[in-house]
Amino acid sequence: MGGNSGLQPPARANRGPLALLLVGVGCCSQVVLGLGCAGTVARPPEAEMPWRQEDGYADRLTLRREDLPVRAYVVELGISAAVLAAYPGLVEPQVGFGVAERVVEALYGSGLFRLVEEKADVTERVQEQLARGAGGATGQENTDAPAAAVAYLVYGEIVDVVTQRAETVTGISGGVRLATRVRIQVRIVERSSGRAGAAMGMGEVDLELGASAAAALQRLGGLDPGSVAGATGAAVEQAVSTLRRAVIAP
Repeated sequence: MGGNSGLQPPARANRGPLALLLVGVGCCSQVVLGLGCAGTVARPPEAEMPWRQEDGYADRLTLRREDLPVRAYVVELGISAAVLAAYPGLVEPQVGFGVAERVVEALYGSGLFRLVEEKADVTERVQEQLARGAGGATGQENTDAPAAAVAYLVYGEIVDVVTQRAETVTGISGGVRLATRVRIQVRIVERSSGRAGAAMGMGEVDLELGASAAAALQRLGGLDPGSVAGATGAAVEQAVSTLRRAVIAP
């Protein structure tokens, strides 16, 4: 088993304007209230986190650089039970569609996989799985996957979500500064042998929202759909990058 030691910093995506502390600048002074004092963290027990000791690992799976990209089928994008319990809003369509779209874009653009389905078909299936609150990425055989054409199966699981919000005041109006961090595991399984490799990635989006947008957060349990999608996409990109290094033969 080989891998990369040391946790990579979270990838950052779609960074919005951050709240600043400005004093006496005309009439547009801004105050940040309670920065970092409100947040929700969802993490599964350590026993459910097979990647916890190493960012990327390959369990006997080795790919030759000249064979890339490999033909693959995306079996599942799941959500851990702990994350789903803390953020039931993840199953809402306005959240799931953006997440599915960003995940599939990251997989298609990775250079590691050549997915055998049209991008729209993969996105639709992943969105349906998120809407059902699909369980974790098990790496087990899937009878729906194309049998003859696919040598590798791909699984993903959202294993950690953290949101932090702070109220802001600009002049006479208020808003919210929201930080969203997503951690995801991506796993590739060679169908014929059962050999596997997996990696974890993290993505983060910082965003400042106006009062009306901040009020809408309550309907989704504190989640901003664009922030979740951006953080998840960045997390998948980082995970696949780590996975490439773990499974490609030197």
